[in-house]
Amino acid sequence: MKNTEEQIILLIEDNPGDSRLIKEMLKEITFFNYQLIVAETLKAGCEQIKKNNFILILLDLNLPDSTGNQTFDTVIKFAEKIPVVLVSGLHDVELSLSLIEKGAQDYILKQDLNSRLLGKTIQYALIRKQAEKELKASWDYLNNIINSVASPIFVKDDKHNLCLVNTAFCEMLNRSPDQLLGKTDFENFPTDQVEVYLTKDKEVLITGKENINEEQLTDGTGQLRTIVTRKTLYTDNAGNKFLVGVINDITERKKAEVELTLAKEKAEESALLNKFALDLYNNSENFDIDKIIRLSLEKAIELTKSEIGFFHFVNPDQETISLQVWSAKTMKMCDVPTKVSHYPISKAGIWVDCLKERKPIIHNDYENLLHKKGLPEGHTPIIREATIPVFEGEKVIAVLGVGNKKNDYTLHDIELLTNLSVNYWNIIRRKRTEIDLIKAKEKAEESEHLKTAFLQNMSHEIRTPLNAISGFSGMLNKPELSEEKRKNFVSIIQNSGKQLISIVSDILTISSLETKQEKVNIQKVCINSIILDLLAIFKQQTQNQNISLYAKQQLSDKQSEIYTDKTKITQILTNLISNALKFTHEGFIQFGYNLVEPHCGVALQTELQFYIKDTGIGIKPEFHEKIFERFRQADKSINKLYGGTGLGLSISKGFVELLGGIIWVQSELDKGSIFYFTIPYKPVHEIDKANSPTIQNENFPTVLVAEDDEYNFLYIEELLIEMDFKIIHAKDGKSSKNNQRISTGFSHNCTISVWIRTRNRKI
Repeated sequence: MKNTEEQIILLIEDNPGDSRLIKEMLKEITFFNYQLIVAETLKAGCEQIKKNNFILILLDLNLPDSTGNQTFDTVIKFAEKIPVVLVSGLHDVELSLSLIEKGAQDYILKQDLNSRLLGKTIQYALIRKQAEKELKASWDYLNNIINSVASPIFVKDDKHNLCLVNTAFCEMLNRSPDQLLGKTDFENFPTDQVEVYLTKDKEVLITGKENINEEQLTDGTGQLRTIVTRKTLYTDNAGNKFLVGVINDITERKKAEVELTLAKEKAEESALLNKFALDLYNNSENFDIDKIIRLSLEKAIELTKSEIGFFHFVNPDQETISLQVWSAKTMKMCDVPTKVSHYPISKAGIWVDCLKERKPIIHNDYENLLHKKGLPEGHTPIIREATIPVFEGEKVIAVLGVGNKKNDYTLHDIELLTNLSVNYWNIIRRKRTEIDLIKAKEKAEESEHLKTAFLQNMSHEIRTPLNAISGFSGMLNKPELSEEKRKNFVSIIQNSGKQLISIVSDILTISSLETKQEKVNIQKVCINSIILDLLAIFKQQTQNQNISLYAKQQLSDKQSEIYTDKTKITQILTNLISNALKFTHEGFIQFGYNLVEPHCGVALQTELQFYIKDTGIGIKPEFHEKIFERFRQADKSINKLYGGTGLGLSISKGFVELLGGIIWVQSELDKGSIFYFTIPYKPVHEIDKANSPTIQNENFPTVLVAEDDEYNFLYIEELLIEMDFKIIHAKDGKSSKNNQRISTGFSHNCTISVWIRTRNRKI
C-alpha cells in the first residue's frame, strides 16, 4: 500500500551534478511521497539532522569538510536511529564493509547508480530499519518481561557463554550486564562450583532433557547460597542451541529447615532430659548422691557423644575441690583412687578454667594449649574437653566436664550439659536436704545421748583419780603405816594426779579445737628424732606387756628435717601409739612414716604418710569414721573394759587437719588396725630428686621375703633394713612367684629370695 504521508530525505552531497542526478532518479520512486533536502557539507548536514525528522540519509563520504570514516562516524552520532545509505564514487570494498558493520544500511557506487537501484536500495533500507526497530522493541519487551521476574534468569549459548541475563541475576552477582555477557561461569564462580554447573549444562545441551538440580553458589558478596536451578534447552530457527536457566534461591528455606531440625532435636533432647530427670527423681529415694551423679554423668557423656567425664564439688571456701565422681570409662582408663580427696583450684589444670572464669569453657585443641599443666602419670590422654560450672545463686558449687568427643565440642553441647546439670542438681539438692534433715535428727538424738554418756563417763573418769588421791592421801597420816605401803600409796596418788591432769588437758584441748582457738607453731622439726624419742618412751611399757615395738624411718635425719608443729606431731603419734598399746594384748606394734609423691591428681604435694600398725582387737568397718568423733569409742563395752574419755582420736584428727593433712584407719575385727595420717612434706633442706628416697629405692637390690608369720618377717626386715635392700613381703608361695615376676620385670638389679623354714626358724 502506498504511503501518502510526505517523508523527508536528506542528501549530503557537495557535487551539484550528482545532486541533480539523484533528484531526477528519486522522481521515479512512487511507493511513498517524499521531500528532498540537500546539504553540501558535513556541517550543514548535521545542522539539518538536528532540525528535521528524516526517514533516510543519502551520504557521500568525500565532502569539503570531511572524508571517509570520519564523515560516517560524525553523521551516525546525530542520526543513530536514521537509516544511512552511502553513495560514493570510491570503489573500496574494505571500507564499505567496515561502515556497514558500524551501522550503514547499504553502499552504492555512483557509477552503478540508476533510478531502479536507488529505489530498491531505499526501500530495503527502510524495511530493514523498521525490522530492526521492531526487533529492538521485541527485545526490549523480552527484557522487560524477564527483568520483572524475581528469580535470576540466564541464557547460555552452546559454548557456555552468557548471552542474556536479567536484573535479578545481575543483582545476585553484584555485577552489570556488560560485566557478564559473553563471559563463562569460570569468570564468575569458584572452579569446584563451575564443574558441577558444566556437567549439568552439557547433559541438557546433548540430551535436550530438562534438568532440575540443587547446587551451591557463591554470590557477589562472597556468601555461599543454596539454589535450585531449572535448565531447559532452546533451539532457534537457525538450529542454534541455547541453555535457558531459572534460579530459585532456597538458602533461607534451607536455614529454616536446619533450624526446624535443630528445634525438633532440641525438643526431643529436652523431652529425653525431662524423662531422665523424672525417672531420677522418682528413684532418688533408692539412690545415694554418688549414684545420682554417676547416672547423670553417664547421660551427659551419652548426649554429647563423649568418651570420658567427671563431676566434682567445689568446697564452701571456693578455693578447693572435692574430687567426687569419674565416669566408668574414665576409671578404666585412668588409675584414679575412689577415695574423695581435696584439690586446690589455684594449682589445678585447665579443667578448672570454667571455675576461674565462671563460665563454660571448650578446649577443642588441648594438645596445643599453652597454659596446660600436663597430666599425671597414668591419666587418660585428653584430646578435647568441655567443662561447665554449676551455680547455686551466685556461688559455684560444682564442676561438670566431658572429654574426647570425636569431633569438636559446640555451644549446643554446653547447652545440653547446662540443662542436665540444672535438672540433676535440683535432685541432688533435695537429696542433700533429706540427708541433712535425717542426720540433724539423728545428731540431735545422738547428741542428747552422748551428752548424757559423756557426763556419766567424765564423772566416772574424774571421780576415779580424785577418789584415789583423796583416799590414799588420808591413809598417809596413819602412824602404823609401813614405809613400803607409804611409797606405794604415794605412787598411786602421783599416777592418779597425772591421770586427772591428762583428762583435764584433753577437755581443754578439744574445747580449743571446737572454738578454733588452737594455734599452730611451725618450726624446724626432725621427724626421725621424734620417732626415736617415742620408741624410747614406749619401749619399756611394751616390754612389760610382752609386746614387740618397731619403728621405721624412710628418710635420713637431714631429709626428715621439715617445717611443722613438733608438739602436735608428737601428741598425735603418742595418742595413736597409746591406743595401740591399750587394745593390743599380744603380737607387735609398728610405727613410722613413708614419703608419698603426687600421683594421678590425688596428692597435689609431696606428703609424709605416718602409720601405726598393731595386732590388737581391731575395729568394725561401720565405726571407721565414727571413732574420730568426740566422745566416741568403737563399742560401749570399750569404756567399761579399757576406760578413757573417747577424746584422743578426735584431738588427733583436729591436729592433723590443722597441719593440712588427713587421718583414716584400716582395720578388721580381731585382725588388728593400721592408723594413717598425712602432713605436708616441707623440707628444711632442698632434696636432690636424683637422690630422693623414692628414686634411690628403685635402684636398690630387691629382696623377696616369703614368710607367713608376721614376727619372722619383722625380724628379717630389721636385719636387712640397714643394708639398703628393697624388701617385698609374700605370705605364700603363689604370692612370692607373682612378686618375683613383678620385681624382675621392673628392675635389672639382682633379686634375692629368702625362704624361712618355719619349724626351726632358720634363714
